[in-house]
Amino acid sequence: MKAYYGELGKEVGDISFFLTDGTGGFFNFSPVSTIYTGLFSYFDDEYRIAESIEVEGFNYGSISNYGGYAELKGEIKQWLWMPFPNSLVCELSEERLVRIFLDVKKAYDNRTWGRNYSCWNENGCLVAEFVKRKDAREDPASGEEEFKVYIAIRGPAEIRDTWVRREYISNTNEPLTERYVYLPAEFMAKKIAVAAAKTKEEAIQLAAAAINTLPHGSKSKQDSESGIAASCAENSLSQLLAGEKIFAGLPWFFQAWTRDSAVSAKALMLMGKQDIAKKIVFRLINEILPDGRVPNISEGNSEERSKGGILGSADGVGWAFFRAGELELSASERAFLIERLEKSITILRKTCEKDFLIENKAQETWMDTLGGTDDVRAGFRIEIQALQLAMYKLAYRLTKNTEYKLLELKMRKRVRQVFWNGKILADGKGDWTARPNIFIAAYVYPQLLSKKDWEICFENALKQLWLSWGGIASISKRSGLFQKYYTGWNDKSYHRGDSWFWMNNLAAIVMKKVNAKKFSFQIKKILAASTEEILWKGALGCHAELSSAAKLESHGCLSQAWSSAMYVEMVRG
Repeated sequence: MKAYYGELGKEVGDISFFLTDGTGGFFNFSPVSTIYTGLFSYFDDEYRIAESIEVEGFNYGSISNYGGYAELKGEIKQWLWMPFPNSLVCELSEERLVRIFLDVKKAYDNRTWGRNYSCWNENGCLVAEFVKRKDAREDPASGEEEFKVYIAIRGPAEIRDTWVRREYISNTNEPLTERYVYLPAEFMAKKIAVAAAKTKEEAIQLAAAAINTLPHGSKSKQDSESGIAASCAENSLSQLLAGEKIFAGLPWFFQAWTRDSAVSAKALMLMGKQDIAKKIVFRLINEILPDGRVPNISEGNSEERSKGGILGSADGVGWAFFRAGELELSASERAFLIERLEKSITILRKTCEKDFLIENKAQETWMDTLGGTDDVRAGFRIEIQALQLAMYKLAYRLTKNTEYKLLELKMRKRVRQVFWNGKILADGKGDWTARPNIFIAAYVYPQLLSKKDWEICFENALKQLWLSWGGIASISKRSGLFQKYYTGWNDKSYHRGDSWFWMNNLAAIVMKKVNAKKFSFQIKKILAASTEEILWKGALGCHAELSSAAKLESHGCLSQAWSSAMYVEMVRG
């Protein structure tokens, strides 16, 4: 298998790709089917529509990424693109038998029973109606309709109306390894269009419009791998925009997580999307809760908010205000920011402050998993203190009120007393376990230590965190909790070994600011590893969530917003 970006190509292993429609729908192509591959549409929630599209006798040997569409080459060519929301077009260089396997469901709902399909030909389309009903074998009630979706496939159809058993191969403890999907029809065609909607008429109209579109994209004009990877990261981040929110990652983090959105906003500014970045950040700071913080998930539906609401977000508010401070603001926007910032600071001091430190509960930082341990990072954490200090700094810059300068100075002194021993910056009060959160602290509030002290801090931390392939472990390699290999869905390794690309890229940014010459080896290795992951691993042109500590791999969500955003910032900033 070869992957191409214009003229740049390389032999790779199995590689996936994503297409998106700009409103939350996406197509996830992978050589290996899982419950998160296929076509997804966003209505009132995220729905899986089709499990896969199969072209009979087509064995592709290469994939090319053109930004807005993908090209697969074998004995024939196949092009795929999403011209409108909730639609997908598949075109071939010659007529072949095409099968589209449907699996309509809410994305997180893997119930087996109560799935009802019917299909027929109408107005040049194969129309499939899906009705989800409660079933007593899985639900307390039976027969009650939950939702209905229509799929229209434009093309010459031979109805098959049959179920097919799928087995999903998994080496990461995925929750589902078997499922029945539905084959409504087969199509002998050169070009087909698939569309999904909540009404039959809308689905038919959308498919009819989509079939007449052409793919739009462009070949990369960059000549270096890092330049091409940066362009890919920008495109990948743009693909994760759904209106005025950023999905945290695909294929399963299709929510606007607050911290992820705020972290990613700087890259949008660098990409010339200042207005979108501003709308995202201002929406976040407009959602201050009674505890002075912001929701874990921003502007989601009630189900999404409940998922995010299980855990608080101790860092989202700090990240939101940190990014707000980087925006170009009008007088009215500045006044709004001051009002929000002062409100948040006042409440946080009442609800979370103890002896000039900010306390968080279990699983409220970005390292929010249990993994079968009691490692929950409750208490006073270094990046939370740094974010609060950054809020005081911003408040003083905006208002010139000396109260905020005094708060900043008092808190900085206290944080140094509690967290810094001259060699190591503690991850938490009384917790000297090496973790990469010191790099967040240096990024958002470099004034915490002198440059010389940051050098000492980084040198000592890297002795325990550095991975030879060009990454940083999420916990000390000496820790009994350290996991060398990615453990998958049980998240044991997630924040206890796995190397996160957003953090690697952020660390390279701050090491360059502190002493580019001293840390040049680590900076270059991180850049090379992240570039390789974007171009030649995981999903074509996307930056994955994380890697095993043992070696460079693509794991977790294969297109993660803050990974791409921090790469853009590392290269373009």
